[in-house]
Amino acid sequence: MILEKRLANAKMLPLVAYHRGKPIAYKLGYALNEDTFYSWLGAVIPAYRGRGIARALLLRQEAWCEAERFSAIEVKTMNQFKTMLQMLISHDYHIVSVKENADPRLVKIRCRKLLG
Repeated sequence: MILEKRLANAKMLPLVAYHRGKPIAYKLGYALNEDTFYSWLGAVIPAYRGRGIARALLLRQEAWCEAERFSAIEVKTMNQFKTMLQMLISHDYHIVSVKENADPRLVKIRCRKLLG
């Protein structure tokens, strides 16, 4: 239900990575408006992490967003997902806001990358 509500009438990009016909990773995003794309959900099965799959999906998403003429991509993550945060920073995403939490692992971090 949440997926349907968020994605209803939205320009979206679902990406799935497969190994031997089995889905092992995904990345799902949608247009917030005509200028900004929101990279909403993504994951890699633990056994397949550290192989560059998330990076490949990120790069494919960025290429698609540029082709669709978005000027920015936004994504949210948390301190507990350190490898995700490191990947974003290493690909020129900038931290634009932080939402505090008593548990430091649950601090929410919003990042943005300008395209073009």
